[in-house]
Amino acid sequence: MSNKNPRELDNLNFEVFPRGIHVRLVREEEFEALYKLGVRHFGEDIASFDVVRRIVEHNPESAYSIGRFDRTGHFKPMGYVALLFLRRAGVDALTRGQLNAADPDLSLLVRKGEPVSGIYVWGIVATGKAIAGVPLVMNVLKRPPYADADLYARPASVAGMNLMLALRFKLIFEGAGAGDKPLYRYRRMVNRRAA
Repeated sequence: MSNKNPRELDNLNFEVFPRGIHVRLVREEEFEALYKLGVRHFGEDIASFDVVRRIVEHNPESAYSIGRFDRTGHFKPMGYVALLFLRRAGVDALTRGQLNAADPDLSLLVRKGEPVSGIYVWGIVATGKAIAGVPLVMNVLKRPPYADADLYARPASVAGMNLMLALRFKLIFEGAGAGDKPLYRYRRMVNRRAA
């Protein structure tokens, strides 16, 4: 994928990704290993284990495990996608630089099944074949209550920045101050047609 020929995140072609990759909601037995994977990938720039657990308890659909089934039928996690499903007040706080992603206020986040105003991509670890899990999660996000919620993200690496640009994310906020990362938004196709 190249940011010179951006693709629509809403229309990713599953055929170009490796087969045999699956996504599912993170299960209790995977939680600690996936958190450690995030720490290895992001270093200290990650919410604490207790905060992540609190977010997933608040809305279990906030974390997806990416992996494969082995010959015995056992799921082997290879990566994850973590999301914050925001209320309108959460989107407002995020776009003003006032959402603390390291310890989000639960009042800004929806519970499972509630209307979603925006989706913050809290973290993705999907290297190698695990990248095939990203369009699988997007397939989930095409259904209610997520289908018309724009996605927001901050780049955690050069590779992440390039991926965001290749998927039509646009800069909307430079950051609230020194050390704050810029914020990008992917405007869902349904929202572009409605505008």
